[in-house]
This record gives sequence, C-alpha cells and structure tokens, in this order.
Amino acid sequence: MKVKIIILILLLTFCSGLASASCATCPQTASTTIEAKPGSIIALQLKNYELTTNGLVITPSWKPAFVKWYLIDPTGSTKYMVQDNLDSVTQVSSGLNTATWSINVDSGIMKIPAFASSGDWSVEAKLYDVNKLFIIQWSNQAQTTIGTVHVVGSSVIDSLSAPFYVYINLGGNPLTGEIELSFATPDLVFLLIIIVSIIFVILDVRAIRKRRKEKHA
Repeated sequence: MKVKIIILILLLTFCSGLASASCATCPQTASTTIEAKPGSIIALQLKNYELTTNGLVITPSWKPAFVKWYLIDPTGSTKYMVQDNLDSVTQVSSGLNTATWSINVDSGIMKIPAFASSGDWSVEAKLYDVNKLFIIQWSNQAQTTIGTVHVVGSSVIDSLSAPFYVYINLGGNPLTGEIELSFATPDLVFLLIIIVSIIFVILDVRAIRKRRKEKHA
C-alpha cells in the first residue's frame, strides 16, 4: 500500500510540473507567428476587434453574436473547435447597408494537442449570427485567421501536458451553417493517473477477495 501511495504522489508531483511548464508559450490573438509545442497555450481572445458586415441593397447589415474558434493543423484539417457567445458588440460606424462593429470576447484557452505534427498551425475565428423566421433559420458569418503558431519538434514528455482533440463535421448548408461536434480529453498525464488509479483499485479488490477466500477456507 505504501508503494502505491508513493507512486501516486510522484505522478501528482510530475503532473504539477507539467501543468506549470505548459504555460511557457501563451500567444495572444495576433497576426504573428510564435513557436510552440504540444501543451503550449493559445488564448482565445478578441479585444476591440473591428468587423464590417454587409447586407443586401434593401436590407441592413447583420450584427455578429457568436464565435467559433478553430485550430487548424499544417495540412489544413480542423482539429478542434470551441463555441462561445461574444462578450460585447458595439457599432462604431455605418453606411448605406454596412456596419462596423467593435468586438470583445474571451473564450478561455486551447492547447496545442499531444503529438502535434511540426509546422504552422493557425487559429481561425468565425463570427456569426443566428436568425429565425417561423420554421426558417439562417446564419450570416465572417471567418478570419487570428494568429499562427509554429510547432517545433517535441518530446513525449511535452505531449504528456497536452490533450487529444476530436472534431466531427456532420455537414450542413450555407444558410443554416454546419453541424459540428468537438471535444478534448484531459491532458495525457491526468489520463495516466486515472489509469494507474484504476489498476490499483482492481488490484486491491482482488487482494481483498483473495484474503476473504483464504479466511473462509
């Protein structure tokens, strides 16, 4: 039992070290390229970001209300998506059928995933609205690249402080938008702790059963 406790303490200590190291790279949303590795943190923020939207000739421009953040790998594939409401949207100017908005949003963070391939990863933001008239629903949207991180060679240790991502695009159409599902696992080191803990519980249960059988024999 003492050995098991010592192993868990060592794993937790190792986990704390990885968690603090993973904050070494915290690129803000900007059109710059920053070096990163698995576990590096990307801040999902827009501060006073200006976006001009357009309407048709006889219709007003649309007002953004939501954002979807996408993490794109060097091959152009989407690896992760985070959806959020905009914190504030203020109109700063307008035209005949256009409007310019100042946008602020803080959606937290995302990390470069475990075992990420080397190359340029980009973060894109899709700003959009959702409109509904009876049973008809449609959406306006504008998508832009916010920043780029250059992932360099890394070790297995780096990947232990990073999660795995799952992204599934279920399709859709230009009016209603795409149906997307995305989620992240805990950092691999936490998964390792969970697995080791489960193994310890199984071994303890087996040991208890064995002692009971020997006692009643």
